[in-house]
Amino acid sequence: CQSNWFRCTYGACVDGSAPCNKIQECADNSDELLPSCRNEEEVRGRYTCKNGQTISSVEHCDGVKDCADGSDETLEACAAVTCPGYLFQCAYGACVDKGSDCNGKQECADGSDESDELCNRNSPGVKPVTPRPVTPTNKPTQGGNCRLPPYPQYGSYTVTNVPGAVPGESYSNAVLNVTCNPGFGVEDMKDTIWCYDGIW
Repeated sequence: CQSNWFRCTYGACVDGSAPCNKIQECADNSDELLPSCRNEEEVRGRYTCKNGQTISSVEHCDGVKDCADGSDETLEACAAVTCPGYLFQCAYGACVDKGSDCNGKQECADGSDESDELCNRNSPGVKPVTPRPVTPTNKPTQGGNCRLPPYPQYGSYTVTNVPGAVPGESYSNAVLNVTCNPGFGVEDMKDTIWCYDGIW
């Protein structure tokens, strides 16, 4: 990336004013998940919810929706959280007691501690989505600023305008169609993500 641009975690370059501007410009939202984007009130022991309500910082990303709008328990709010080894980390980043996973009681706000995939349970008639690269016959030449991100942890994507494209490849433009495993979804995003000349 040029010096006045911001590099997303998967390699795409976006405008340098993207970090912490409350607008998702990276496909993976990495421009809004930096530690420097954290709520300033949190430093003083309080967390400010999106609706303006304040709660104790210890209630932020603890598996329980304490904000009336639930904004303290979202991927956006909790992605930068690192859980100590004695705690279990929910899929969206919150920390709950170790042993919470697969105990029959939902402790993560998103239910990820009881997901069928984590607990090795299969839902009848439902098969997990797994990435399957397609061997294309006329694959476009690589090159460009749209670097394909890694597959999502609980799903996959296809590049509709480049059949057979795989993560890490770069193209001048890309249209990603995201598919999530059962019980998971794309939060605050559409299932289709566009990139043109490095802008997602």
